[in-house]
This record gives sequence, C-alpha cells and structure tokens, in this order.
Amino acid sequence: MISREDLASNLEKVRQKVVAAAVRAGRRPEDVTLVGVTKTLPAETVALAASLGLRDVGENKAQEFRDKYVALRGVQAGAGTGIYWHFIGHLQANKVKYLIGRVTLIHSVDSLELLQVIDRLGRKAGVAMPVLLQLNISREATKSGMEEDDLPGVLRGATGLPFVKVQGLMTIAPAVTDPEEARPVFRRLATLARQVAGEGFPGVSMKHLSMGMSGDFAVAVEEGATLVRVGTAIFGSRQQKV
Repeated sequence: MISREDLASNLEKVRQKVVAAAVRAGRRPEDVTLVGVTKTLPAETVALAASLGLRDVGENKAQEFRDKYVALRGVQAGAGTGIYWHFIGHLQANKVKYLIGRVTLIHSVDSLELLQVIDRLGRKAGVAMPVLLQLNISREATKSGMEEDDLPGVLRGATGLPFVKVQGLMTIAPAVTDPEEARPVFRRLATLARQVAGEGFPGVSMKHLSMGMSGDFAVAVEEGATLVRVGTAIFGSRQQKV
C-alpha cells in the first residue's frame, strides 16, 4: 500500500499540473475536477486519499464499487465533505442496480438501451441519475463507447427519460507515448459537445467533458476537460486482482 507521504506528494504534483494546464488554456483551475481512479486498490487506500482531500473517486467495476461504498460509508473527505463516487468503467445493464442513488455521476453510458435501464431503476428509486455519454472517438475496437453517428439518436431518446440527466460526454484516448497525439481526440469531443449544446435537446446539458488519464490529462485540460480520471500518477502502478 502506498505511503501517506508518497500519496500526498503525488496528489500535489497532479494538482499542480492541472492548475498549470488550465492557466495555459485561459481557464479557471477550479472548473476542473480531479477524479482519482481506485480500481483494484483496497478501501484503506481510498480512505487515505480521502483524508488528504481527494473528494472525487472513480471505480471501474460495479461490484467492486459496491463493496468499497459499503466499507467507506462513514469516511469523510476534505473539509467535512463526503466522497463523491464516479463510475467510469464499462457498465452492464444488470449491474446498474449497484449504482443508482450511490454514485455522483456515471461516465460511461454507451447506448440508449443502457439509458433506458438507468431511467427505469432511477424511477423505481425516485432518483434522477446524472450521466455522461461515452463516445469512441478513436474508433478502436478494444474500447467501449458509441460511434459519433449514434449520438443524435441517443440524445433524442434521452429527452423522453425523466430519471436520466445527460450532463456531457466522455471518451478514452488511445494509449500513446506522446500526449500531443491524444489532442485531436479531446478536441473532437469538445467540438461535439458544443454542437450538442447548440442543438438544445430538452433536459440535456453539456456541462462536463470527462477526458484525460495519467499520461495525457494536461492536454485534456487544455482542450476543455472538466473531469480528468487519474490513477497511476496518483497511486502508482498497481497489481491486478487475481
């Protein structure tokens, strides 16, 4: 498990890079939220990060999230504020039940069918769920996310789902050595968000762009990210669960 000193140092370095990137782009640093990615890490590490002021935490697996959520119900982050949980991984329809009313934001909705499941379970729980629509901008076969051409139809369908609140878009850039190679992907997502906002779909906002990870988050911030999903740069390399 990472030490408190190393975690604090890593967090500070990442935050400084976020601030610097925002300033370079003429943006307010406070408009960018750092989401610490804690997949495969124990609940104790999440609690440690919370004690150091990391308020937003992202999980990739619904059942792993469920277990950590239960284990950390009493944990407070920052100055008396609770942890804000984000779900950022591929989401199966039969796992939505673990997230409703528990996560702050689902980043990874990739179909109208999934939106409909979220709406149905949200209605049952009396909770309108904030979500982002995931696009596969790079068109990589190994990545989840809808194609750009599918977006208008999904947005039209979302307008008839009162227990879903579409708040923006999400993408995962290709793994590249030079972060600059990811810039066109982030720029394209930002362009799509502006186009969607201009269409004025009822009940749909484009307040968030979730893009950028440990290797490219500074470029993502320069291109308009409001949420960056950072794991390794904060927590170090991790062992996969067996």
